[in-house]
Amino acid sequence: SDSRGPGGRELSQLERIQMAKKVLERRYRNEPWLIIEGIINLSGKLTLTGDLKAERSLLYEARGLAIRENLERERVLIDCVLGKALAYAQVFDSATAMIEEARRALARPGLSDRELEMWCNEAEALNLIWQDRIDSALPLATRAFNAAVKEGRLMPSDGSSGRALRATLATALRGVGRTREALKYIYEINAELDSSGLMDTELGPVGLSHLTSALFELGEFAAVDSATTSYVRKLEALHQDK
Repeated sequence: SDSRGPGGRELSQLERIQMAKKVLERRYRNEPWLIIEGIINLSGKLTLTGDLKAERSLLYEARGLAIRENLERERVLIDCVLGKALAYAQVFDSATAMIEEARRALARPGLSDRELEMWCNEAEALNLIWQDRIDSALPLATRAFNAAVKEGRLMPSDGSSGRALRATLATALRGVGRTREALKYIYEINAELDSSGLMDTELGPVGLSHLTSALFELGEFAAVDSATTSYVRKLEALHQDK
């Protein structure tokens, strides 16, 4: 979409997302489940910018749409995503309530869904991680990751979904002192960012930070220097090509 507004002014990330949301609503007005899926993807961009209030507002709008259209599956998915967003914002009681509501819905006959169970497990794991309850989070993060492997949801084509599952498991493993195991998943995240051409976006520094902090924990200072140097050289090469 166009990144400029009236008078040629550069639009903010939030303004671009709002514009994209309007496009979704026009294009898929008769397919509300696609609007909801699109809004979930857009909300992730706000997480990266730190605009957590706008992220939650966007997700609550999608939740309202799911309720109005009686889309039970999408309602459960939104509740899990909202649970994660509330956990990031450290609104833990609300996050817990949202995830519990999603689990109650999943327990009803006819709505059992392995993919939704996977996202609920990941959301609950993150909620526990942010409350420093890592021992309880790790089994849930592991279960979510293993389900993703079984469902084939960790391919590069799954983009942020696969990266999120890896990141949650890696964070839980580091929290219990299993940083060496976590490093495998952190390397995979960075390799995927690189192969997808995303190192020059806001995701690049996040991926590098996770990698270098894990290497520091292990005392692998030469590897920290190597990773940082490699990242800088890739950025320089990208900018030279532009």
